[in-house]
Amino acid sequence: MDIRVYYRKIREREEEITDDPTVVRSLDTADGGKAGVFIEVSRRNAAKLIVEGRAEKASSEEMAKFRQSVKEAQITVQEAEAARRMEFTFVPATDGKKSGVRPKV
Repeated sequence: MDIRVYYRKIREREEEITDDPTVVRSLDTADGGKAGVFIEVSRRNAAKLIVEGRAEKASSEEMAKFRQSVKEAQITVQEAEAARRMEFTFVPATDGKKSGVRPKV
């Protein structure tokens, strides 16, 4: 493939993509690429992946679903991190000596 044609195709595809960043869905490839994996990339990288036949642009519903799952995952991680940082102070129960109550003699 002529290198000029390759980059022209990338520029053309990049102009078609309106979202930046955008979400793409991977395709099966001969070098072991796994189909169906969603990832958020820049317009330029998305255009390159599409021209190379490694990915296709995700539909708007798939984008929304992917971004929602990423947001939920971030919240889960933040909650786990906050729980890990939570500090507890244990205060011992008072005994008779410190409470001012005198035992009967």
